[in-house]
Amino acid sequence: MGRAWVNAYCAGEDSMRAFLSRNLAPRNLEEKNVSVRIQKYKDLHDQYGRLQLDSVEESTPGKVTVKLLDADAKSRTFTFALQDGPPYKLSRS
Repeated sequence: MGRAWVNAYCAGEDSMRAFLSRNLAPRNLEEKNVSVRIQKYKDLHDQYGRLQLDSVEESTPGKVTVKLLDADAKSRTFTFALQDGPPYKLSRS
């Protein structure tokens, strides 16, 4: 899930919009719709520039924690919370 998020992030706003629509749990989309999440994406992109997957720090059924390198090669930790059961969509990102 972390790799797919990074790929969408790097590919641009349209890819991120499609990723969020496909991979977020419906309940989470109701709480914060795709448009609001795209604004957060833009803020992250302005702050960090391009992100690259460095390593997976932890991967459990309920979350994935990854280290990403930003445009300045600084390491950033991102955690993706997943649903407890199938289809294991993002419950928080």
